[in-house]
Amino acid sequence: MSTTSLTMQTATIGDHELAYRATGEGEAVVLVHGGFAAELLAGVEQAEALGGFRRVLYHRQGHGHSPRPEPIGPLTLEDQADDLIGLLDHLGIDAAHLVGHSLGALVALTTAAAHPDRVRSLTLLEPPVPFSHPAGAEWLESMGPVVERYGAGDVGGAMTAFYDATLREGWRERMERVAPDAFEDSVDGAPMGFESDMPGMAWTDGLSADQVTAVRCPVLLVVGGSTRPVFADAREVVRGWFPWCEDLEVAGADHMLPVLAPDTIAEAVARHAT
Repeated sequence: MSTTSLTMQTATIGDHELAYRATGEGEAVVLVHGGFAAELLAGVEQAEALGGFRRVLYHRQGHGHSPRPEPIGPLTLEDQADDLIGLLDHLGIDAAHLVGHSLGALVALTTAAAHPDRVRSLTLLEPPVPFSHPAGAEWLESMGPVVERYGAGDVGGAMTAFYDATLREGWRERMERVAPDAFEDSVDGAPMGFESDMPGMAWTDGLSADQVTAVRCPVLLVVGGSTRPVFADAREVVRGWFPWCEDLEVAGADHMLPVLAPDTIAEAVARHAT
């Protein structure tokens, strides 16, 4: 597993621990990573544009430096929202700007719906569309062989197949160039991804009507200009939920946009949060 030069601390949340780091001063910006690799938002966290904020990056339960539960079981989005609120409580943060990537965007959305008074703004980096959406159903079907490979013990092959279905062609060369530890970190995070995150997502229909109504904060959606339909079509879905939503397209980027354009994203977060 790769490590960061910045010191990680530990928060006890209920019966488990979360690893996190907090730097800077000002209003809090909390970064919520997606599946498998826990450090893909580090470039956004450390970008100059967020220098006026208190930046909090944490590793979701069982990922990165956060201890893995034994046995591993499904964690729902509500479970993960509770973890996030527990971390805010631990840090004495009344309300924060949430930045979530992929599954982390769904955690941020769920948190804003359940605890609207704790969320100042939402920045959603490529949330997947609900699995009832045609693009979501197609992507979910593509995960069948991926899960089969994982179940057969071919973790590296499963992660390769996952990224083949999730990123655009040529992803391995780009990953090695901009995030050389990401594939190894993904293999390390595979047990939580396949045995906890995926079974617990329950993202067939997306947000309920009550959840949509509960979200009151500003929302910014960021998608890559070259991303897969399961993420590109989030524009239609998220605008349907939140007509006031702003959006940003990062030209040439796919689902790896946090490591392909960290400064662009950080600048957008800073504008959105002020």
